[in-house]
Amino acid sequence: IEREYSYNETIDYFNISDSLKGIRKKLKPGFNGGYNTSKNFETMVLKIENECLNLYYKTPYDSWKETVLFADENNLKVINQNKNIYIYKRYIPLNLD
Repeated sequence: IEREYSYNETIDYFNISDSLKGIRKKLKPGFNGGYNTSKNFETMVLKIENECLNLYYKTPYDSWKETVLFADENNLKVINQNKNIYIYKRYIPLNLD
């Protein structure tokens, strides 16, 4: 089943260090150019396995894996263990000037 979401008030923020560890958290863009967020986030570890780049996520409540299908500077496409595919596009802030 394909679903298209036309609007989402939050964006997924990824921050990955040189050690291939990072976080993903939800941000809500504000009209002033800043972002609102909670202290909640998911930790992640990146691993290359069987010629694939895998993202291993962990929270106090769950852990899961996603495999990167495509990535460039503006797009990210991943698949999870349930075969759900997620496509991320780089966020472009609104220019209200």
